[in-house]
Amino acid sequence: MLNGYENYIDAEVKRLDTSSMLLQDATFNLYAKIDYIVKNNHLSTEEKRRYHAIRKARNKWFHSAIYPDIKLMASLVELLNEKKVDIIL
Repeated sequence: MLNGYENYIDAEVKRLDTSSMLLQDATFNLYAKIDYIVKNNHLSTEEKRRYHAIRKARNKWFHSAIYPDIKLMASLVELLNEKKVDIIL
């Protein structure tokens, strides 16, 4: 599911960045991608907080094998459902 989230973020950046140059920039990390989406979609402060909370949990999972808490995973599922993101479980 966390991969689905990352794929969703990349797809949103690609949709917003018609030049397709940002995704080729190695320094354009997940943090920067989220901020780019928030800025260009005019998302709320709460949505920005939610996106970054999921990002932080994703980082802990991938880098330290710390499993995200159930509330955060529920928030992720809700977000992916809202955005109609296809995920493979």
